[in-house]
Parts: sequence; C-alpha cells; structure tokens
Amino acid sequence: MTKEKIAEIRTQLIAGALYRSDIKQAKDYLSQLESSADNAPWWRGYISAVRSSVRAVETDDKLSFIVTAIRGGFTPQRLRELSKNFEARSSHTFRSEKERGYNKAWTDLLEGLAKAVAENMLLTKTEEE
Repeated sequence: MTKEKIAEIRTQLIAGALYRSDIKQAKDYLSQLESSADNAPWWRGYISAVRSSVRAVETDDKLSFIVTAIRGGFTPQRLRELSKNFEARSSHTFRSEKERGYNKAWTDLLEGLAKAVAENMLLTKTEEE
C-alpha cells in the first residue's frame, strides 16, 4: 500500500473522529499521519490542512469550513460533491505541490465525513425502527 493511500485512510479516520467529537482519537491519528509524512511540499500542504481541521474542531471555530461541514447537516451526497471539487483542484498542474497536497487532504477529509454521516444516518434509522 502506498504512503498516500495510508494517509488517505488515516485522514478519513480523523474525519470520522472529528464528526464524533473524539478529539483525542483524531489527534492520535494525526500523530501517526505526521510521523509517516516527509518534508516535501505536497506533504506539508496535506498535513497543514488536516492539522488545522483538528484544531478548528477542538476549539469549535464556527467560522471554519470543517466545523460548518460537521455541524451544518450536510448530506453524504453534498459532502461527496464538495470532495470531488477538491479532488479536481488537487490534480491541477498549475497549482503548487503544497496546494495540491492541501486540496487532496480536503478530498480525504470530506470523503471521511461523508462516510461518518452516512453511517450515523443508518444507525439513527435502525434505532427508530
């Protein structure tokens, strides 16, 4: 498995932990992610996006996109649409490596949130029945 794929999985786990407001777990995953990254510009952008997302949820920064995405009641479909937008940005060759890494992290964070929201919807529906 590539380093990037492992980062994608860890970042999606971080997003799920943030959705559940489990900051300790998110920080543990972030620490693992940081230890596996190198100092290349792409990784600096990627880690920057994830680190700032964890910090925003931890401080309940209501102006941050991640807190809005978590608390805003976005559907899994809407989160996936947003993820696709970031994915497209991450592949633009005119963007810097750091910016592409940053956008890839947002792709992974939003995919992770979409999965967490969908799972929560299923659990809620099951409990209601």
